Amino acid sequence: MDKTVRWGGMVLAWLVFAVAPGLAATAPGAAAPIAVEAKVDKPNATVGDIVVYSITAHHDRDVEIVPPDLGKDVDGFEPARNGTAKPRSREGKITEEYWFRLRADRVGSFAFKPIPVHFKMPDAREPGRKIDGQVLTPQVAAEVRSVLRLQGEPADIRDIKPLIPASTNRARRFLYGLAVAALCLLGFLARKFVKKRPRETHIMDRPPTPGELALRELEALQARSPREPGALQELHFELSEIFRRYLGARYGFPALDWTAEEIGARLRQLPELDGPLRDQARDILDRADKVKFARVSVDREAFAATVLLALRFVRSAEETMQTIVSTANRG
Repeated sequence: MDKTVRWGGMVLAWLVFAVAPGLAATAPGAAAPIAVEAKVDKPNATVGDIVVYSITAHHDRDVEIVPPDLGKDVDGFEPARNGTAKPRSREGKITEEYWFRLRADRVGSFAFKPIPVHFKMPDAREPGRKIDGQVLTPQVAAEVRSVLRLQGEPADIRDIKPLIPASTNRARRFLYGLAVAALCLLGFLARKFVKKRPRETHIMDRPPTPGELALRELEALQARSPREPGALQELHFELSEIFRRYLGARYGFPALDWTAEEIGARLRQLPELDGPLRDQARDILDRADKVKFARVSVDREAFAATVLLALRFVRSAEETMQTIVSTANRG
């Protein structure tokens, strides 16, 4: 009998919290324990644009949110990156925001269908026990247009004109012939003049080396000083990509696709990197990954210190590479 009552209570709790999009069910007259909103920053985008789809959850302090998952297959969009903003507290409520960066890759009208947001909240009947709940996000519409139609439909084509019969006036044809002859003469004289002029030797600008490119990008990143935690997280993504791209270009392996452990194992095999430089590279990767994947909060000073460490590594690695090349040339 007790087991039957317990299962009946669990089924009733599930029915209470699996409700219509945007709002969790509550008792009549009571405030909802959780409400969710969904939106896109560009409802009217063009192909190739980056669109940010965000889910915002407002809930009581004792409610725990399970981060929602948009999935990999989003109709009309290609997932690029996702993250979480720092929770905010106001009037006894917690506000959490989850964002998903998507690239528009197809023209048409699309809809972000309601997705479930799971949560846990205390059971009013059994203190200390938590029950599972679910609330659906509202559906959000988005329009993706082609860049070829940004200026509207072509309006200069009105209709097809009838054929105009050619004139048989000999004088007009004679003038046309003189004009063509004059143009040919001018072209001949211009060609002779150009040939007589001394040719200037143009030296093509060489592409920057991996070290020059990395230093340029890191110095530009160092000049930026955001205050918001979300912006600092974005800069850590950029720092990780710059540093991994440099390692891959300089030492010949796909660092952008490898984990920090795989990169560290590869660096230990390189004779041109000594122990301190290998440890320094692994430290930079670990700092960036903690913010990217573990969502560790950092301040501007910690970010600036990581960028400075990356600059020192690139300069030291480039000096070591130049020394090796100079020694090989002398030998």
